[in-house]
Amino acid sequence: MIVSGGENVHPLEIEEVLAGHPGVREVAVVGTPDDRLGHRVVAAATANELDAYCLASALARFKRPREYRYVAALPKSPSGKILRRLLRDEE
Repeated sequence: MIVSGGENVHPLEIEEVLAGHPGVREVAVVGTPDDRLGHRVVAAATANELDAYCLASALARFKRPREYRYVAALPKSPSGKILRRLLRDEE
């Protein structure tokens, strides 16, 4: 759970919206520290033009990622699980 500006944001909800974009192969959403909001929603994805896609979807504006990191591949464990900790630490 990411708490951003006093609102609870579940990463899975945002990932489901972003995964619906035809250019996205994989996506992970994490919270990174922010002085004003507490945490900032950050999406690591394998596609471009996602902000406009989020605005056009039914995703609430406060849940929209404030930052996008475009990566060739997401870090994964040997079992295939996305390592969100490594994405947060890349700050």
